Amino acid sequence: MSSNQSEREIALIEAHERRIEAVLKADADALVQVVAEDMIFVSPAGDMITRADVLAGFASGTLRIERMECSNLRPRLCGDVGVIIYDADGTSSD
Repeated sequence: MSSNQSEREIALIEAHERRIEAVLKADADALVQVVAEDMIFVSPAGDMITRADVLAGFASGTLRIERMECSNLRPRLCGDVGVIIYDADGTSSD
């Protein structure tokens, strides 16, 4: 984390780190604490995946994130909304 980041940007990055940890552990309870109900993830193939899809995949065992490495994190804040743009490299099975 950069020394010129605001407390809100730092909190956003910490939530992102908790999200990655929850995804790697397939921990649905932890994931719902840091991911909005209306979250949409766009996969490298262009598929749109909702939070409900992720939670269902974890519950059924059909989705497993085996590795996720994030770099070049760029937090953005607009009012009460926070977004992190980042580079990711990971391995999953679904």
